[in-house]
Amino acid sequence: MFVNAEQVAGPTPALDRRYDEVWVAQAAALGSDDAELAAARERMRHDRPAPVDAQCRWLTEAGLVDVDCFFKAWRFAVFGGTRPTA
Repeated sequence: MFVNAEQVAGPTPALDRRYDEVWVAQAAALGSDDAELAAARERMRHDRPAPVDAQCRWLTEAGLVDVDCFFKAWRFAVFGGTRPTA
């Protein structure tokens, strides 16, 4: 079994912007200040998130079965699949 916990992109530009708005609001509610948010954005510059559907499709194309997104909360998702049995 393969399971991946990953940041994901929204399926549309509008939803991706909303994901970012929610992330900022949640981080601020947990006490992150502007400097922490700026540092996080700098680290995230190197990330290349893809939408859940694309990531699940890649797993299927790699030969996994029973591929699904098991949990998703805005830009955080857990997805995976299993290797087919012989």
